[in-house]
Amino acid sequence: MYLEKLRKIRESKMLSQKQLAEMIGLDQSAYSKIENGINQLSVFTLLSIVDALKISVTDILNQKSLILNQPLTYNKKKF
Repeated sequence: MYLEKLRKIRESKMLSQKQLAEMIGLDQSAYSKIENGINQLSVFTLLSIVDALKISVTDILNQKSLILNQPLTYNKKKF
């Protein structure tokens, strides 16, 4: 699951949810809901996260995670 990968990468970079959330312009609560699968991850937010973590999208996503009903949405709005 890509959200688990995201959490592991964030933790490997020694970042809290709050720290990463601030880096991408979200509050900790909104970021936590994304990482825990409560809110969908938009493409815009995904790109912000990979940029902040200095990784590529492919480090988080793989073909299987996209097939297993884990939708990404496109939304320009920042939360």
